[in-house]
Amino acid sequence: MPLSPEQIAQVAYRAGFRGDALRQAVAIALRESGGNPAAYNPELGANTPAGGGSRGLWQIYGTAHPEYNNSAMFDPQQNANAAYAVYR
Repeated sequence: MPLSPEQIAQVAYRAGFRGDALRQAVAIALRESGGNPAAYNPELGANTPAGGGSRGLWQIYGTAHPEYNNSAMFDPQQNANAAYAVYR
């Protein structure tokens, strides 16, 4: 079930986003995944290796960020933490 913008803002805030970055992070998560923490895009058009696609609210791309290429990215807070680390 998709998270509301308010729920996304809560996990993004706990990850470290503040101010304009927080508002942008919520907008990005809504655009990338529709707020669905279970969203997965295998990136077949990009010839991505099996299992290396984009996961979770912020669609963290496993091939580009192998340290986040795991099922934890379907957890909203873990995904927000990864998104913040990539943002920083």
